[in-house]
Amino acid sequence: MTTIIYSFTGTGNTLAVARQLGDALGDTTIIPITRVTGNGPLPHDAEPADAIGIAFPVYYMDMPRIVVEFVHRLRLNGNPYIFGIATCGGSPGGPSFISTHSSKRRGPASPLALR
Repeated sequence: MTTIIYSFTGTGNTLAVARQLGDALGDTTIIPITRVTGNGPLPHDAEPADAIGIAFPVYYMDMPRIVVEFVHRLRLNGNPYIFGIATCGGSPGGPSFISTHSSKRRGPASPLALR
């Protein structure tokens, strides 16, 4: 099963978690969201994969704006399983937006808050 994890990190903690999960899953590619958004206008066509994850730190009890915009404009190929990874130092707040947004547009998703 191929997995793509799109990751946004401020301090490197979210990237470390994405790498740990990728190692555990195997056959995983991690793509920085800033690399994708810096290469031109969105929407961005997602790389083909069986599963697509969005990893991000919680900012002020929510998703960072760059991640919200990325999720809104991401175009999927096929019908991959979608999941979220929210890292935080305190309370995870309300980043389950990714689950609500994804389920309305693309089918069920599973948010995951790590402490």
